[in-house]
Amino acid sequence: MAMRAIKRIDSLQVLSLIDETLKSTTSEGFPPERVASILHKIELSLKHQQSNFGLAILLGLIAKWNHIQDPTNHLQINQLIDKLKAEMKECPRLFEDMVEKYFLQNPHVLVAQMTPDPDFEKREKAAEEALLRSKVEALGAEERKEVLKMAEALQKQQNQEEDLSVLPILKISEIERTVEAVEMEDIAIDDIQFKVRHDMAEFMNSGRRERHRQYLCVLLHYEEHNVI
Repeated sequence: MAMRAIKRIDSLQVLSLIDETLKSTTSEGFPPERVASILHKIELSLKHQQSNFGLAILLGLIAKWNHIQDPTNHLQINQLIDKLKAEMKECPRLFEDMVEKYFLQNPHVLVAQMTPDPDFEKREKAAEEALLRSKVEALGAEERKEVLKMAEALQKQQNQEEDLSVLPILKISEIERTVEAVEMEDIAIDDIQFKVRHDMAEFMNSGRRERHRQYLCVLLHYEEHNVI
């Protein structure tokens, strides 16, 4: 949990408020409609595929992958949600008990406070000026002339009018009005269905580079026309 714009003298009051909120949560519980709404939102997010869909999946798997877990198990989102719903049905106070166990009864608590230094920018500016002054004083007469010469050349180049003709130009007439069809193929990896480009499917099904095959399966979109 992170908070900002809190005065140092109010830190104890904030910690007390957090503790009281956690206690009230365990006693009053989470509104069932709120829990159902969040689960529904998660399920809808799986259907709403954006341009960074595959990247978001990969980033979400990094923590599990770093702890030597099979990343493909965590792609079974629907099964995980069904499992959570079954646990909630079996134990109606599932989340309340987790708050009690992992927050209220957990003696391992770390509180870190960071306070900005009001003189930081002033010290940085003074250090930069001192460094620049020392560099200038260490230059000889010829070196100073060379630096001045390079500065004048740079200023002359910056003042020149840019040649816009060297920039690439794309005309509207050059844009195809029809989308090129991509041949797709359905494949299954560890019981997970993927739709990939035909050339990618041949590589995935070739039996070669099994380690790369498992890695690529995480990068694939569940979209019909995109793979990362």
